[in-house]
Amino acid sequence: MVPLAVIVVAFFLPVARDCNAIRSPLEFATDDPLSFLWIGTPYIVCALLLVVGSVAAVSRRAPSGARVVACLAAALVLAVSLAVSGVIATLPGTDSGARLAGAGAFVAGGVATWLLVRAARRRAWSRFWMILGGHAIACLPIAVANALIGEAYGKYVFLSGYALLAIVQIAALAARPDTIWSRRSISGRGPSCTRRTRGRPR
Repeated sequence: MVPLAVIVVAFFLPVARDCNAIRSPLEFATDDPLSFLWIGTPYIVCALLLVVGSVAAVSRRAPSGARVVACLAAALVLAVSLAVSGVIATLPGTDSGARLAGAGAFVAGGVATWLLVRAARRRAWSRFWMILGGHAIACLPIAVANALIGEAYGKYVFLSGYALLAIVQIAALAARPDTIWSRRSISGRGPSCTRRTRGRPR
């Protein structure tokens, strides 16, 4: 959960210049409702995943019920919105930079949506880790924006948290590739869990 905590902290730190002032993502997000949707929502989903994941880790029980449904729904709404905004940005009349950014947003949102839809068929920790992976992909455009236009130390805090999150997710995928590709329902107690069939570990 450490990478998520680092990303949430970065939400309050100065990151980029607006006119003569260096502002935080929180300040940019409060400009108008649309800014809140595109800038604030990814951080809010990270905070939700952090809280749910931390409670589950302390209790040693996989997230379930309304909590995991809320995480899945929030991440899915963000991913679909990202894909739709990417399509809008590539419509005729936009400049080449906007089209490139829109194409990246569409790909990230589309892949994240696909992964999150598959997560709905998983159980226990496998589902939570797939939700986390889908959200990490959806946050990729924000990571790119931080790398390109960030001017303050908040940029490096966010990128370090995102890099840690990516490493954790890649390691989890390398350990359990069947979590994503299998069509069967998979459950377990963590990223290194074993598949269970008829109540017996294979």
